[in-house]
Amino acid sequence: MRLVPHSEMALVNRGLAQQNKGELELALHDYDQPLKLNPQLAVAYNNRGVTHKTMGEIKQAIADYSKAIELRPGFGLA
Repeated sequence: MRLVPHSEMALVNRGLAQQNKGELELALHDYDQPLKLNPQLAVAYNNRGVTHKTMGEIKQAIADYSKAIELRPGFGLA
């Protein structure tokens, strides 16, 4: 998939697509990229938390969910 350079939400959406296909390592990579560009992107932390939870990495999932809530208090998904 070709992306617009530095398109944060395109990377988040690609991560979600990878996650839905069961490509969890690729999903994590795709969520990491927009966080390098914008460390305030709560949705990327939330989605990465879901991926960590799916992989059984509960501590990492909690850390990501907590960061999502810190950035957007009341963030319903986290």
